Amino acid sequence: MPKQFSKIAVTPDWEGLVRCLRRQGPPCRVHCLELFLDGEVQTAVANQFALTAAHPLQQQINIQRFLGYDYVRAELDNVVVWPLPRHKAGDTAGLARATGRSFIENVRGPISNWEEF
Repeated sequence: MPKQFSKIAVTPDWEGLVRCLRRQGPPCRVHCLELFLDGEVQTAVANQFALTAAHPLQQQINIQRFLGYDYVRAELDNVVVWPLPRHKAGDTAGLARATGRSFIENVRGPISNWEEF
């Protein structure tokens, strides 16, 4: 059994999240959502709290449930590849990437003219 992350136990409530997104009454609590969690952070959390699994999707479920997410983020890799303009930068994070970090340009979107569409 993994260690507890916080003093307050949080039980995932995907049904409450769906009701909130559908505006079907006020939510019982603030729902926890993340667009993504860096791979380095996922690995550190999985190792620190004994959440590792043989299958990557099971490990995702373990991590996101443990952190109190109300859903499991899933995607189909490389189905739609967006040509996002990226900028490289050095990595100053505690869990640094050897290849550095890249950031998506926030001034221009992936589709800005008819040719790109």
